Amino acid sequence: MKKLIAILALMAAGSAYAADVDFVSVDKADGTAEVTWTATGCTVLGMGLEVAVDSADSLTDVDVDSFNVFIDQAFDIVDGGGTLTEPLPTSNAKASVGAAGSVAAFDADFALCAGYLAENNTGLASGKITFTADADSSVTLTENATRGGVVGIKDGAVAPLTTNLGAGLVVDITAASSCHFTEGDANCDDSVDFGDIQTVLNNWGMTDTASLAAADVNGDSSVDFGDIQTVLNNWGMSW
Repeated sequence: MKKLIAILALMAAGSAYAADVDFVSVDKADGTAEVTWTATGCTVLGMGLEVAVDSADSLTDVDVDSFNVFIDQAFDIVDGGGTLTEPLPTSNAKASVGAAGSVAAFDADFALCAGYLAENNTGLASGKITFTADADSSVTLTENATRGGVVGIKDGAVAPLTTNLGAGLVVDITAASSCHFTEGDANCDDSVDFGDIQTVLNNWGMTDTASLAAADVNGDSSVDFGDIQTVLNNWGMSW
């Protein structure tokens, strides 16, 4: 009985510390990475996140979907003596890390701040943040203390929500390949020549994933004469 009570106590503790909002990163290997988030037992009204990148120059875009107002951009309008009108600003989620106000450039550290407003607002259950880079990069995503992290509706009331970002979520972004693989450049050396014929022959007759990735230039899921023909059709091309 004591063992059973101990096990139940551990299970209860585990469920108590499960995050309200779970973030998951996927490297698309095409110059983008998608961070999807899912709320459990709650909904999200706003997020204040912090982003650190290994090379600010490599980031070219950040898209925050689902939310319909970017709060720091709205602050800039009011702080500058302007008046907010509908539709509210939704073009720039990037913000200063330690102060109110949006930023235009991808500084080495910047924040993402977004909210969701609607009539009879029930909040959002899920969403996605897409990072785009023109070179291999690594983004670390955490909660931004200045903006209070993630806020939503839980147990019928507006409250701070817990996340799995405590130690930081590392988001790898692999730049899009410039290889003209489907045009016969099997060895990706920017020219179609005997080297590509050799690459096809080295993987001849193979259908495993690695071999197809290396030599199936015509995309028919086998390495054979069709791939030789694709190379010959583009013989002598260079980039």
